[in-house]
Amino acid sequence: MTENNFQAVIDLACNIFGASDSEALTILMHKLASEEKRFAGRALNWKILADFINQKQSFKSHANILIKETRRNESEKILDAAILIQEKINEKCTTEFGAIDFFDRNPNLISTDLFCLQSELWNDLPQIGKTAILKFVSNCVKNLSILHAIGRNENLNLIILRTSIYAKSVSITLATLPIPYEILRVVFLWWYEKLHGKLAAKGVVNCTVAVIPRFGKAFYDVGKVVCELGNNNSIRRSTIYGEPIRCSNIDFDGETVAANKPITEILFQQIFSLPKCEAQSLAYKHLNIRSCASDSDVGEAYRRHLIIDHPEKGGNKETFCKLQAFIAIICIARGEIIAK
Repeated sequence: MTENNFQAVIDLACNIFGASDSEALTILMHKLASEEKRFAGRALNWKILADFINQKQSFKSHANILIKETRRNESEKILDAAILIQEKINEKCTTEFGAIDFFDRNPNLISTDLFCLQSELWNDLPQIGKTAILKFVSNCVKNLSILHAIGRNENLNLIILRTSIYAKSVSITLATLPIPYEILRVVFLWWYEKLHGKLAAKGVVNCTVAVIPRFGKAFYDVGKVVCELGNNNSIRRSTIYGEPIRCSNIDFDGETVAANKPITEILFQQIFSLPKCEAQSLAYKHLNIRSCASDSDVGEAYRRHLIIDHPEKGGNKETFCKLQAFIAIICIARGEIIAK
């Protein structure tokens, strides 16, 4: 197998995933780099993919198998690598092109964390591939920064990175979105018909109104957190584990949960009484994205709406509750999250 065949593997992978799914491309390159280090050369899956160079669909199918396996087994390692890389970018670079140029001159600094010391892999990536990987890194850290600003003591938790053996693994990008655990849990139970829609609506509303002020604090602090990321290693573990949120009976206005009943009824009628496919369509419509949007695009749309829909930023509690329900529906539909 010639070096040209292996370069063709990298180029085709970037062509398929570079523009549409930066996370998938990053995970695939991490997998191939791990294999290259393990076998002291490009073997096994490198050769399988090289054999599929002229069969794009077969190439993509095998790549997706590798991505699914790696996402399930290596998510935490890749997430840690993303944080370390962003620290270096914050310290050394001011623009995306500056970051690419910096790592072109110092490929070992990105390869050490993400490509298992295989620095030549970064050099072999075309521009679209390098851009996609740095986009994935940036998206992860943005989401983690919001979570860090909210703080572990506020009882917010990442989506659990465990998935059904039969399911597509939940993506790292979606797993780092700042979604209260309890919302994911009740929507998950509703999705699989283990919880009535009215109870799901009540759970979403009561939990959301309890965390609204914490999200407000996060928006205020997030810029500072990004700047301090290079000096704060606690972000890695403090945002990965946590306890389910315990919603109190008092929301941020000092009102009782009973005051939220009108919003609960609206969510039930407009979301949780609908067939799952209709609720999912409404979720994408609310975020103003297509159902085929990448996980990165979903994450960007959600972060944008966190500000648009927040009651303290011009939105209202009803819309903000809908946003939390919709993003949970999308995450669960894409990843079949297991509730603890």
